[in-house]
Amino acid sequence: MKLLKYMFPMAIAIVAFTGCSDDDDAVSYIPQQSTSDNTIKSILAYAEHPQRLRDTLDITFNNTRDALILTTRALPIGVSEVDLSKVHIEIEVAPNATVQFSGARSSSGAPATPVATFEQIFDLTVNGQGISITSADGNTVNYALTTVVTPPYEIVPKYETTITELWSKTGVELDLLFPATARDICVAGDYLLVLDNTIDYQAAAKIKAYDKYTGAFVKDVAIYEGGWAGPRSYTWTLSSDEAGHFATGRLNSGGAGFLMDAYTDIDAVPTNPFWLTAAQVPVNAGKRMQILGDLYSGAGYVCLTSSHFYGTVPMQGQYCTWNMTNGVPTSAEPNILSYPAMWYSAIVQRESLDDPTMYVTYNDESSYPNDPIDKWDDMHGAHFVVYLPGSADAPLEMNSKCFKYRILDSNVFHVKDARFYFTLQMGYSTGTSPMITSLYNISGKDAFNTSPTAADYRDYMLYESAGHVSANDLRMGSVAVWVDKDAATAYMYAFYPGSSGDKAKITCLKMELGDPIE
Repeated sequence: MKLLKYMFPMAIAIVAFTGCSDDDDAVSYIPQQSTSDNTIKSILAYAEHPQRLRDTLDITFNNTRDALILTTRALPIGVSEVDLSKVHIEIEVAPNATVQFSGARSSSGAPATPVATFEQIFDLTVNGQGISITSADGNTVNYALTTVVTPPYEIVPKYETTITELWSKTGVELDLLFPATARDICVAGDYLLVLDNTIDYQAAAKIKAYDKYTGAFVKDVAIYEGGWAGPRSYTWTLSSDEAGHFATGRLNSGGAGFLMDAYTDIDAVPTNPFWLTAAQVPVNAGKRMQILGDLYSGAGYVCLTSSHFYGTVPMQGQYCTWNMTNGVPTSAEPNILSYPAMWYSAIVQRESLDDPTMYVTYNDESSYPNDPIDKWDDMHGAHFVVYLPGSADAPLEMNSKCFKYRILDSNVFHVKDARFYFTLQMGYSTGTSPMITSLYNISGKDAFNTSPTAADYRDYMLYESAGHVSANDLRMGSVAVWVDKDAATAYMYAFYPGSSGDKAKITCLKMELGDPIE
């Protein structure tokens, strides 16, 4: 369950409903062992908790009736676990019997007759705990104490959801110079930014800034790389941090190395936190880039994905990461990690600075373009995997039939305590198959068991746009998401490439979350 704990943290408000009620705090009765004077008449066990009043444990005998089994009650995933180091045990026995506790942390008073109720605090994370009951005639029964931790259960948040298209503009309306290859998009502050560039050197390349609510053009932002006065080759990716700053990244292809130019705002001259040679980062590092935290103040994180492009020799996929403090990388050399070789063209996204859960989208086009045309609609090369690095838990993977043939770009985000997966997808043919945007609710693990034939599929696949046909042999296309937490609203952007400006477009979808669905 460790993976799911990281994947789906619950809001703290849930705690109020998982604390034990007055009825839960009543004495928990267990079957009496005998009718002698060393009988347990009643017993209650509960653990201390700083937020909940107490965590009551259920108590049973084992089969041989020489041990008491204390079982925790299931809590929602993400809620803090029961603390077994401070367990109160209250026990009532027959008058004139005595109770001895072995291994107890503390006592409410030394056992004495004829008092029939006793209480102790145990650390049940330590072995050797036990209870002995001696009747007035000297007969003694002994009980070892053992614990069982019940796995947490999922609370899957569901809300009334409204999704509308806020605006849509063609490449002509957006004045894109490179509508077939505009490299990347992101949201920084009040602006939707578009890296209007192509693969090789283009002196006219710009970062174009638009109003994120209306799509209205604001200004061109000049591109600088490594202190140069204009763009150089392989200015490839554009990403923003959580504080509204943004950066371009250079693709390490053909020995170019990796350079990052970070901007505080659209009027700033960038700084260069990274300027690395080809040998310092994996080949093709910088195809994708994610930034978390703050590039300039406090903690930050940068992740570059490296993977082969379609049509070249498959290579081992890698991603490299840096931690940053106040705008400075904590180490010049990145932490380089590998993922499975079949995760081609991967989009690697980490959950947050505090949560290392990884979301990976990749495409397997190993049979393309040799499949018969009548099989195209049944081919599914796109994959979505969730895993926790270092965990023994198996990765979760959605059914590939939930997607078109390939996913061009994706983004995982959350609103309130619900989690969503936004994608730009494309069918089998790069010339004639439509491109669509799709939105999935992945708040619970059941999302990874669903399929398009499931009766409740629309609980998971919340939205699919109309198809847009435009040739896209280079498999371009980008998405970006900005969440207004106060309004419980997400703005989702998608760039559809096109061979000409009239065939390319950018759309903005608005998702509003309303009342919870019971």
